[in-house]
Order: sequence, then C-alpha cells, then structure tokens
Amino acid sequence: MKLIAYYCLISLTFLLSCKFSEGPGPDASSTNPDDCVLTKAVYGQGEYDEFTYDSRGLITSIQSYQNNAKSGLYTNTYDADGKLTGQNLNGFTVQYVYSGSTLTKIQLVDSGVVLGEYAVTVDGSGRISNLKVQNAQSPFDTYAGYNSTFTYDGQGNCTLVELKDTQGRVLSRTLYSNFVAVRSHVTKFKNQFINPYTATITENLQYALLYKFPNTSPNKVELYSAIDLNGNYTGTLSKQSEDVYQRTANQSGMQTQRVATSTTSGGTRTSTTTFEYTGCQ
Repeated sequence: MKLIAYYCLISLTFLLSCKFSEGPGPDASSTNPDDCVLTKAVYGQGEYDEFTYDSRGLITSIQSYQNNAKSGLYTNTYDADGKLTGQNLNGFTVQYVYSGSTLTKIQLVDSGVVLGEYAVTVDGSGRISNLKVQNAQSPFDTYAGYNSTFTYDGQGNCTLVELKDTQGRVLSRTLYSNFVAVRSHVTKFKNQFINPYTATITENLQYALLYKFPNTSPNKVELYSAIDLNGNYTGTLSKQSEDVYQRTANQSGMQTQRVATSTTSGGTRTSTTTFEYTGCQ
C-alpha cells in the first residue's frame, strides 16, 4: 500500500501544449530566440501538441492529439501582470499563490478541495531553491514534510535535485550534466512552475523543470533512488534511469529536434521529438 501511495504521489503534478493568436508577429527572419513562437511539438505519427497564445505571448492552451484525434486540452490563466494563476490539467486544477510578485505556494485542487500543496522557497535570483509538500490529503498525507532542494551552477543551470523525507534522509537524487548551448522549447512555457507534461507531485520533487535552464540544455540526466520496489527505504542510492540527449537547434539557438536514449532496468529505448516555430529562423 505504501508503494501504491508513493507512486500515486509520483502521479499528481507535471503537464501541458499551444497555437498562436492574431496580430502582427515578429520578423520571420529574426535569429533572436525570444522571437521564436513554439507552435507544435511532434512526438510520433499522429501524436503531437498545438499551442495557443494571448497577445502577451503567454501560452493559454495546449491541445494534445493522439492518432490525429484531439485528446487532452490543457489551459492556463494569468493575472494582469502575466503571472500564472492557474492550470487546468486534464481535469486537475493547479493554483499558484503569490505574495506580491513572489510565488509562495502551488496547490492541487479537485472540486474546490486542496489535495496537497508545495510550499515554495526562492533564492535571491528568483529561482526555486526548495519545494516542500504540505497540507496533503490521504493517501498523500504520508508525504507531508517531504521536500526537495535545487542546486545551481555559476551559469544558472540546475545541476542537482535531492528529495528528502521528514528525517532528512535522501530518497532520490537527480544529476544534470553535459550542458549544451541550445535553448529548450520549454523556455516558452513562461511563468509555469509545474512541468507541462506530467501530473505528479513527486516528479516535481525529483526533477528540475526545464525552464530552470534559461540558455542551455542538459544532455545527460541521471536518477538515483533509495526506495525499493516495495516502497521501503534502503539507505543506498542506486541508479534507476539515465537519459542521454542529442539536440538540434535552428539559427536562433532554439531546440528543433531532440533524440532521447533512455536506459532503465527494463532496457534501452530511443525516441525523437521535433519542435516547430514561427517568427524566427
């Protein structure tokens, strides 16, 4: 039961996708990555996301397709200052709570009930330095007090994420390395602190969101865990997965293709994702 709850918790918060709105766009001959407007992400035959933006260049919705048919629709809401205030993630609602301009809490809400939330700590550079689970409802209340620390290098890249329990034991460690000068498409998800592509609380405690890499992308990501298949703490961190990427960029330095080779105990698989933009070359 503890293992089920753990993986249910690992199944609660990361998601999204969009098109762009009317009005004059940037010069298509631009090589400024800020002018690139992400319009489509293609994962496979008939599997893709399309993006919609408001006049401020903020993603308002992501329409996902499976077998060329509409599947999930993810929507964002913002305040007058452009701060993200809510995400509807295929039925889950995520609310963002601020003190002034500083994010303080991220709440997962279902039918008006807060199922759990992250308390957010930011550093002097405005980057998330700590996420802590609090006010969690059953079965996630077991994980109240779990928190993750995010470590950055001198270039602002997140290089280490450590998830700890209430006793301070390290449950998982994620390492980022082999950075390349390619901007991820996820930097277009402005002000989004929850990853657009999954709906899980624990994954946000295990992985750095890609917006944390403003001008580079890691070509290697390693996840270590001290939790065994029965959900028990072993005291030893063992490698669970390794992802190695090959990235291609356009003239603006935005990622246009990502080839991922993922290795786990179940074997190795390779996948390719392509990204389409307007407003730049």
